[in-house]
Amino acid sequence: MKNSSHILLLSLALAAGAACNDPDLSGSGVTGPLGGGGSSGFGPSDLVGDWLAVLTPDNPLKDPMVAYWRINGDEILFEAANTIGTEWTLADSVTGFTVDSLGNLNVWMEQTGTLPDPDRMELLGALNESGTGCSGDYLLHENDELVSQGTFTAVRSSGPGHFTQDMLEGTWTGIGLKASGKSRDVILILGPDGTVLGGDMEDHVFIQGGVNTGIFTFSDTAVGRLDDVVMQSTDGSTQTLEFLLLDDQGTILSGPGFDSKFGSGHLFLEKQASEN
Repeated sequence: MKNSSHILLLSLALAAGAACNDPDLSGSGVTGPLGGGGSSGFGPSDLVGDWLAVLTPDNPLKDPMVAYWRINGDEILFEAANTIGTEWTLADSVTGFTVDSLGNLNVWMEQTGTLPDPDRMELLGALNESGTGCSGDYLLHENDELVSQGTFTAVRSSGPGHFTQDMLEGTWTGIGLKASGKSRDVILILGPDGTVLGGDMEDHVFIQGGVNTGIFTFSDTAVGRLDDVVMQSTDGSTQTLEFLLLDDQGTILSGPGFDSKFGSGHLFLEKQASEN
């Protein structure tokens, strides 16, 4: 495997660093066996399923990312994505994972050289005692350059229906970030059927209803994914969201997109507490 030696070195380095600096990895959020838990008897089949993660960068100026990865019954990691717009499939990536009897795990996915600026994501952590969640550290590379690192927490999806339409209803605020790094404030108000009820991205005022009726709906309720959301504004501009991911708690909605006036970028929104 192209990066197996790199993964082994990464695993040893991170584990050694954790042992020296924080024996129970509590600073990295690990709550499973690496942190001294008592569960044993884990194996590869314990990672089968859809995993829903939030990645929190060490850099406090960077927003959290939502991600997921899917492992089928043949114990093959066949699909993954994160909200900065990277996707991994078996058609264009090398993927894999390991887990020992104590639940210590290593998950990796790397796009092949056939893609421009191939991305690689690596996660090193541990399952919790019940095997329904895991946490640890992550590294994200773009074209062999480290672009983000920090901690992650993940839970296993219950499958189709894990995410429901009502989780999207409400007021969302955040930013639309251009590839250049320039950001614009965003407010988005969604109804129970995914209809845009109001909002704007500064000089873009989103059309209420009409062409924006029912456009925010899940394409996959197991991983909280929405695909090809096309929103229109009163100034004639179009905001096309390639895909969006909702985190397991229903508080972060984010993904890559393209604005007909501002160009490529990504959207990061957080749900505001209801006044009721």
